[in-house]
Amino acid sequence: MNKKQLTRKIAKIIGNWKDVHDDKVFFERDYVKKIEVDPSGTVFLTIKPSRPHCPCCLLNLKKLSKKLRSNKQIHSVNFTIIDVPEPHRWMQILND
Repeated sequence: MNKKQLTRKIAKIIGNWKDVHDDKVFFERDYVKKIEVDPSGTVFLTIKPSRPHCPCCLLNLKKLSKKLRSNKQIHSVNFTIIDVPEPHRWMQILND
């Protein structure tokens, strides 16, 4: 699978991923700000969570990471969290 195909696969997974608080998918909510895939199979996601103090949102992103890593071509997922207080805490949990 080439980079373009893998990026489409990732976009499809994220495009179907729902917010835990309602039935809208991530792309409808504008949570995903950037998707990058490097040749080694690392996915870089820049995310703006809707509720910066919500543990449900954090756990949902952790599940998304697990789902993405279930693809054999994806070796790791690296999140950059923006526009929340203390984003390093989110990233520490998500990028372990």
